[in-house]
This record gives sequence, structure tokens and C-alpha cells, in this order.
Amino acid sequence: MLQTQPERVTVTDPAHPLFRCKFVLAAIRGSVVNGHAVVVYRGDTLVRVPVSATDLYPDLPRPPASKLSLQAIRDLVRLAASGGPTIPAVIVGPPTVGPVGDGAGVTPPASQHATGGEP
Repeated sequence: MLQTQPERVTVTDPAHPLFRCKFVLAAIRGSVVNGHAVVVYRGDTLVRVPVSATDLYPDLPRPPASKLSLQAIRDLVRLAASGGPTIPAVIVGPPTVGPVGDGAGVTPPASQHATGGEP
């Protein structure tokens, strides 16, 4: 005689307290969109979990991974490939490392402005 495995359900909603837990499905009440999955919890307790929080919920189309339009991405690639204008470096020189001790740390590059006198 063939024994079939009971259908298992995983809670996939990160906001649900049973997130990532797997259960044996006992029943589905209501619709797949607005209903509840009745699952077996710890042996003999039945718990209702919203279907929308489980892997039974139908996959929805995902929004695009980029907020840029296709044309903007093409323009950006074209600009990068052409060696277009670049942002000039604003650092005067590399930072220097001071001695270890109470006043230790990284000192910023020398300023172009004089420390005293006229600005």
C-alpha cells in the first residue's frame, strides 16, 4: 500500500512570528488570497496562518530592481563607455598617519588656506 506524504507549508512572511517554520497542512479555509491555512502545530494543536504569509500564496510580479528607466540605463552605459565627463578629485593629498599615543590618529591633508593672517 502506498503512503503519501502530507503536504507541508512554510511560513515565508518575515513579519510573521512563525517565519521559516514548516508545518503539515490540515486544511485551507477561504480563498488562496484571503484565506487561512490550518496547520498542525506541535503534534495535536491546529493553528490558522494567513495563506498570504505562506508559500501557498501565489507569486506576485516583482517590481523592477532599478528605479532607472531602460533609456536612462542605456544613456548611463553609453556615457561610461565613451569615457565621458568625470568628477574631479577634491582631495588635495593623501591623509597622513600620526604617531601612536594620546593624540594619535589620522590627520587630514594640509589645507590650501593659511592658518593665520588673511583668508
